[in-house]
Amino acid sequence: MGQFQPGQSKPSGSGRKRGTSNKKTMNLEATLESYGIDLVGQIAELLPQLAVDKRADVLLNLIGYIYPKRKAVETSVQSNQEFEGKSIKETHMEIAHFTRMRARLIKDPKLVAALEVVAQDHEDEADKAG
Repeated sequence: MGQFQPGQSKPSGSGRKRGTSNKKTMNLEATLESYGIDLVGQIAELLPQLAVDKRADVLLNLIGYIYPKRKAVETSVQSNQEFEGKSIKETHMEIAHFTRMRARLIKDPKLVAALEVVAQDHEDEADKAG
């Protein structure tokens, strides 16, 4: 006979505690440790040696393991509609403004240039919106 009867609720405090690794993860960590492999340490050592674009690729790939992916939200806004009380043009101009403010905080010239392109795209969209 099994541990639980049909319809019986699970006892409180049973099961794996939140944040506890599963068996496969624990086995992988133990195996890596037995070979003296420190993944985080090695990434931290190698990352500064990579070119900026490769470094960005690595960080973008790793970020999915830290922050959950967001689900896409479908929207439909006509050019004359408002978004949160603002016109589409005002919204695009605001995004361009904040993108440029963010760019001022970044020291990497390539990233600053990329943010400038994004800001310019929003200004172009604002011009199209009228």
